[in-house]
Amino acid sequence: MIIELLSVFIRGEEMVKTMKLICVELIFICIIGLVISSVPLIKATDDSPFAGGLGTRENPYQITKIEHLNNVRDFLDQHFIVMNDLDFNDNNSYLDPAHKELYTKETGWDPIGYYIDYTNKKYFTGTFDGQNHDISNLYVNRPKDRNGGLFASIELYSVVKNIHLIDASIISMDDVGALTGVNNGNVVNCHATGTIRSNSSVGGLIGEMYGGNITGCSTSCMVTSRHGDAGGIVGRNIEGFISNCYTTGDISGNTGGGIAGDNMRGSLINCYATGKIGNGVYVGGLVGWNREGSIAHCYATGEITASSCVGGLVGKNNGDITSCYATGSITADYEHIGGFVGDHEGGNITQCYATGDVIVTHNGDVVGGFVGGNDDYIASCYCTGDVSGTDRSVGGFVGYNSGGKIINCYARGSVTGDEDIGGFAASNVRKGRIKNCYSTGEIICDCRFCECGGFVGDTDKISFINSSFWDNETSNKSSTAGTALGKTTIQMKTRTTFIEAGWDFSTVWGMSSSINDGYPYLLHCMEGHVGTTDEIGSQNTGTPGFEGIVFIFSLCIMLVLLRKRKRE
Repeated sequence: MIIELLSVFIRGEEMVKTMKLICVELIFICIIGLVISSVPLIKATDDSPFAGGLGTRENPYQITKIEHLNNVRDFLDQHFIVMNDLDFNDNNSYLDPAHKELYTKETGWDPIGYYIDYTNKKYFTGTFDGQNHDISNLYVNRPKDRNGGLFASIELYSVVKNIHLIDASIISMDDVGALTGVNNGNVVNCHATGTIRSNSSVGGLIGEMYGGNITGCSTSCMVTSRHGDAGGIVGRNIEGFISNCYTTGDISGNTGGGIAGDNMRGSLINCYATGKIGNGVYVGGLVGWNREGSIAHCYATGEITASSCVGGLVGKNNGDITSCYATGSITADYEHIGGFVGDHEGGNITQCYATGDVIVTHNGDVVGGFVGGNDDYIASCYCTGDVSGTDRSVGGFVGYNSGGKIINCYARGSVTGDEDIGGFAASNVRKGRIKNCYSTGEIICDCRFCECGGFVGDTDKISFINSSFWDNETSNKSSTAGTALGKTTIQMKTRTTFIEAGWDFSTVWGMSSSINDGYPYLLHCMEGHVGTTDEIGSQNTGTPGFEGIVFIFSLCIMLVLLRKRKRE
């Protein structure tokens, strides 16, 4: 094709000779291009704040030493790349090893940028590419300061990517994360390990986020907040977007979650958490409190030990959750405890499941295998864990269904409690509706005169139960409150039992002797079909060298045109 292109401009007997000359020149240009691409366009002088570069997107400032990293604070709107690994404890990472004490003792590193209040702030507004190099042993010891981390604040439209923070140790008063205290920008493919502590709003990577984006990131940090929000990725997420992220570290906070402590009108997609979550109220395996936010294709597997509003995935929920699951066991000592959500106040939960056991050791009130309390909508969900409470409203699926609607759901675990106990729901009241649901677990009542039912323990005249069943053999209960029907185990494993009640076995339910012990199962809510959908924890950051290819090709075309003009 190249010969055909050149023949448009070259005619006559000299074509072969001209082609040879052009080939030689093309080879020469390619060699020059390779040399140019491997050598910095601007070489630093001895007193330069960086190792090279111009601070532009095309030719960013180059960071090879800790001192260069520190100089970023004086060029907050510029562009940077890290050229090699950096270690705050290694003399070789410094231009002058005497500077090491400035960053590794007393107050340690001073975060880049600052935010005191709305009138006194200075954000990072450029781009920073770590090029997947390690930055090890970052040390911040500023318990009276806000915004602790490598950066203090990252502004809207800025990009920070490809950074590996190893063994970070961060202590600050509020808004604290290994990467940044506050993020309004875009964080991509960043990872952190270490110990992060604060009084409030602390995350393994980011303390607090306002409308920013986090993609393809991970942490394995011990994150602790004394009084506020704690999360493996971000402490508090306000209207931000988090996708393809995961955490494996342990989290402790008043509002704590594996990914985010508080998710206020934010979105989480394709994320997971495996660490232990402890202490406080509003505690969940993935999110502590989901406030008008959305969560989809996520899961949590860590054990949880907390007080009240505790759930395997979310502690307290006022938003939408779709295609998620939780498998961790839960131990709590107060109220609103659920295998999936502790207290579901608003929003829709669809196509989700929980498998962990739920144990409440003291004053166990409003406890369920899937949700503790429900005030809104749940559809196509199930739970299999055993449930044990020491007080009232303990149910296999839901403890207290107050005005909520539950459709096409089931519970398989055993239920143990003292008062208002049900194989599916302990209480269904205040216009609560349960339809096309069933339970099979054993019912163990420790109270002689309590409300204890095979399907529901307690209900009222303005609430409804339609086309629902319980196994009166495996449950050891022959009676129930409400209108659910008790069936034998054989009947519960017979399709016609449910078809005659109007159940949908074409798009919602399935039945097979090899699945779910022969009981009906949900077609779109099975292990392997719910949870994360893509590769998590990495992000494609582009193909280097493309601009150089375009540059060389352009020179080739220019050369051909010049030769044509010369012959004319």
